[in-house]
Amino acid sequence: AGSIVVLDPATGGILAMANYPAYRPGQYWRVDSPEQFVNTAISAIYEPGSVFKPVTLAAALEARVIRPSDTYDDRGEIIVGNQRILNADRKAHGRTTMTELLAYSRNVGAAHVAALLGPTRFYEMVRKFGFSEATGVDLALEVPGIMRVPGNRYWHMSDLGTNAFGQGISVTPLQMVAAYAAIANDGVLMRPHVVSKIRHGDAVEMRKPFRVRRVVSAEVARQVTELMADAVELGMQEATLPGYRLAGKSGTSSIAGQEGYQGEDIIATFAGFGPVPNPRFVVLAKFDRPQVGDWGAEVAAPAFRSVAKFLVDYYVIPPAVG
Repeated sequence: AGSIVVLDPATGGILAMANYPAYRPGQYWRVDSPEQFVNTAISAIYEPGSVFKPVTLAAALEARVIRPSDTYDDRGEIIVGNQRILNADRKAHGRTTMTELLAYSRNVGAAHVAALLGPTRFYEMVRKFGFSEATGVDLALEVPGIMRVPGNRYWHMSDLGTNAFGQGISVTPLQMVAAYAAIANDGVLMRPHVVSKIRHGDAVEMRKPFRVRRVVSAEVARQVTELMADAVELGMQEATLPGYRLAGKSGTSSIAGQEGYQGEDIIATFAGFGPVPNPRFVVLAKFDRPQVGDWGAEVAAPAFRSVAKFLVDYYVIPPAVG
């Protein structure tokens, strides 16, 4: 299964939204299961994995607990709330930059940054990005996602460490792509929508884009964008498009069930935007239980690149000079 969503970061307009498996509206009775009627882009939640790391860095940059040029000592593990957190490759990497944290998806680095922030500032910023609340999109049956916070009886200090890299928190694909759109839109979160105008005979009712709030400063948004763009070029070449600078992040998440995480199955995601500077589109591609490939960059980044290639051609965006 999977979803792809494309947003206009300046307006929040949903340019495209597709789910698989789907159904033909004209033959709606030809489905294997009623679940095929669900718009999983807005009505199904999942743990996003490392596509969440730019949100963590944005929160820390906004709070000024880190700078884009900072480094940390990656010892291969970190303890947060008495929980041992490891890198996906189970290795230590020594002095690591913020760009390398994103490019090579270091869980230890994300947990380290969240620990510097502390739970209050971390969860305040995550809420500002729109997580744990419905986006207000003009479609039916949107769900708000799940986020435990301090004061909730199920929250534990270890959640701070795991939430920093997108595990133990559940979101919708639309929430995730809207958060990226806020970064692409100089730090301003827009409400996603599908209707731009309504015609009543000769009369036209325009629907103006709705500005939800400023999430981070324009400076921080640009800093995160540059970190993400550098990270794509350094460690996520599957998402690169010759002639265009794109910002993005991959994510590979385990699948939560009633009794913990389910075996070896994963969800692979890639989210990003471009061209940088002045992004015109934000794209999220998500694949559930892919049969080929083990990582988000391997599985989902090529789909992101394919959509990005279509969009730069569709909008006739010229490649960068030099």
